[in-house]
Amino acid sequence: MKYNVLSNPEARIIEAANKVFLKYGVEAATMMQIADEAGLSRTSLHYYYRDKAHLFEAVFRTIEHKLWPALSYVFDADVPVIQKVEKFVNEYIQLIVDYPMIPGFMSSEIQRNPQWINELYKSKCVNFDGLRKSLEQEASEGKIRSISVEDLIANTVGMCVFPTLSKPVYLEFVFQGNEEGFNSFMQQRKKIVMDVITAWLRPVEITEQSTTI
Repeated sequence: MKYNVLSNPEARIIEAANKVFLKYGVEAATMMQIADEAGLSRTSLHYYYRDKAHLFEAVFRTIEHKLWPALSYVFDADVPVIQKVEKFVNEYIQLIVDYPMIPGFMSSEIQRNPQWINELYKSKCVNFDGLRKSLEQEASEGKIRSISVEDLIANTVGMCVFPTLSKPVYLEFVFQGNEEGFNSFMQQRKKIVMDVITAWLRPVEITEQSTTI
């Protein structure tokens, strides 16, 4: 559906870009497709956003608030670590199912120009020290094994993101092009990732006892 040129073209551009990125992917989408979807000329689109990278940055900023509650919970909530991780896994996997272009774009932007991403999270006052202290406290109480915050983030995010980054291969060779099958697989990942993380976080003493029984 085409829009008339009304009083808020930027909002229409963001909405149109989101639709086009979801339909074609960030790499394949064109500025002309986005301009057509927004009901604007390409010249008008370039007046607001000079290239696709800057436009996606704007799109990302409009949807990052969907992820931020989970991140804030992980870093700030006074709850057990496993509860923090579970909320993040559930909400992050759902986010990348809804917006599958995010992991690939973020990966390329981290390599190309990470500054705006760094500034975004600095503005949110991401508190890695709080999460680190939670891990250390629970480890000292024997609730979890001693692990680093770096390993927790790498393992959790990696298990959530990898299937989406590899989606074309999964669709071709595993799901025979069945998009619904892949989405169902991603929903099941929520429990599988938590099972793996929960087993990994188990105190070493408990893990060793279970293997000798």
